[in-house]
Amino acid sequence: MNTRLLLAVCLTYCIGTAARAEEDALTKELLKHEIALTEAIKSQDREMYESMLHDQTMAVLAGERLGPEQVLESLAKRKIVAYEISDAKAVPINDGAAVLSYKYTWTGGLVGGEMKQQTVYSTTVWARHEDKWKSFFYQETPISE
Repeated sequence: MNTRLLLAVCLTYCIGTAARAEEDALTKELLKHEIALTEAIKSQDREMYESMLHDQTMAVLAGERLGPEQVLESLAKRKIVAYEISDAKAVPINDGAAVLSYKYTWTGGLVGGEMKQQTVYSTTVWARHEDKWKSFFYQETPISE
């Protein structure tokens, strides 16, 4: 095999491996924040929940778009009793923002309502604000079975 070709193959492999390692580290970091945010919802910890949201946060849930105040108000209206996050993947947007997508299976519902299990694909846009990752946008899409 030609030495230049071998060098090109090796460089391509090394660069690809380094890029995957960066994405894996980003996925782990954002997943840690996503779990902390979900735990704040589960424990109804409004102070923690609010501290993890960007002040212009937005969410799209069950066919409606929620602004910052509505997102905060929704905490008291919903209950999570159990959840599992799997198949997580983060993609950087730039140095200060990234998209985290994952499969989310949770049991819960509206406070006082029926508790049921749901599985959705969730997407959170995380943005660095004042040197901390903040949830900027959240969206769920039901998985048709």
